Amino acid sequence: MQRPNTLILGCKQLGVLLGLAVGSLGIQAQTTTIGLGTGIMPKYEGADSYTARLYPVINHQNGIFFVAPKAEMPAVGVQNNLTNNWKVGVFAGYQWGRKASDHHRLKGMDKIDAHANLGVFSQYQLGEAVLDVTLYQALKKDYGLGLQLGMSYPIWQEGLSRIRVGGNLAFMNADAMQTNFGVKPHEAARSGGQLSSHDPSGGLKSASVYGVYSYSFNQSLSLNTAVGIKTLTGDARNSPLTEQKTSVYGAVGLGYTF
Repeated sequence: MQRPNTLILGCKQLGVLLGLAVGSLGIQAQTTTIGLGTGIMPKYEGADSYTARLYPVINHQNGIFFVAPKAEMPAVGVQNNLTNNWKVGVFAGYQWGRKASDHHRLKGMDKIDAHANLGVFSQYQLGEAVLDVTLYQALKKDYGLGLQLGMSYPIWQEGLSRIRVGGNLAFMNADAMQTNFGVKPHEAARSGGQLSSHDPSGGLKSASVYGVYSYSFNQSLSLNTAVGIKTLTGDARNSPLTEQKTSVYGAVGLGYTF
């Protein structure tokens, strides 16, 4: 049995690490992986302080139906193989929100509500490399549209151990950038002079690289560890909310496959 090395994570930042470590493109017979992990990440995207969190490890494949991360979000969806090395699908994902009390730098900022997203994706396997394009739209007014381009590649395998590396480019339209990195005049006023107004344009939001190490204890139990670096770009990088332009992420999780 091939064990999926994808983890559904309890926060957006961790998803960029392990959610992009994709495995085989083939539509699989039913497999389920459950477990628990922990990770270290910034308190919000662009923060200079970090937090540690527990998250559930969940991955399910049953024919065309799947439960797996998409665009750094927990997601459920359906997929179909167009060829042996090309598949497409649709999904619904969940994105956590953000509130001013999460960090002192967010003082005066409006709350970002947790919300659902609808998206489409395409994955193509070129040799051992996997290329991924994902487009998603927030199901909340003015929260905007996102696009992610990803690639991963296995660089080493020996016995029960394997390492996969990858990268990701994340784009947002103007509405999504405003939601996540903009500062409206009334928010700047409420910040007590800490923040200035910022009206970002759409474009490339961030670039990431990561590595995932997996070890299989047996056919059912596996360990996944990951580390990644994300750097904000463009108007996200220049936002008054951004304290640290480049951040490091780390995670480790145990999964049981049946």
